[in-house]
Amino acid sequence: MAVIIEITDSKVLVGTDDGGIREFSHSDLHFYPRVGDEVLIFENEDKVCVVKTRSTEPQKSSESFTFSIPKPQRPNNPVELDNGQVSVNKVIYCLLCILLGGFGAHKFYVHRIGTGVLYLLFCWTVIPFIIAVVEFCIALGIPADENGMIII
Repeated sequence: MAVIIEITDSKVLVGTDDGGIREFSHSDLHFYPRVGDEVLIFENEDKVCVVKTRSTEPQKSSESFTFSIPKPQRPNNPVELDNGQVSVNKVIYCLLCILLGGFGAHKFYVHRIGTGVLYLLFCWTVIPFIIAVVEFCIALGIPADENGMIII
């Protein structure tokens, strides 16, 4: 089954079953093409015809109404990576840093329990508050990915 892989103003590129790419003009297609549409290619010596077999958009039915609820894109729980780093939600980490950083809340959030306990033990000295403000500034400078996560 051939699939439309690219559409420009003058041509439509179709990937064929044998791994090749065929180029067609819009006049060879008797439908409005979309990338991902599955097509059949018919040709003889002087004519080429491309017919759509399946569309990329869902079929609309007048008999029933269906909808889907997308899964949330922003995980809030930290994810431990293989190299010992932790991927965390930037907003939550920054809020914990600035509001409760002197008590080590942001360290407990990234599963660094020992450092969090040290922050708690020395919170009366104001030093953990200063360090938390510095870590807050560093976290603000780290660009978040599409899910709002940063690597700490």
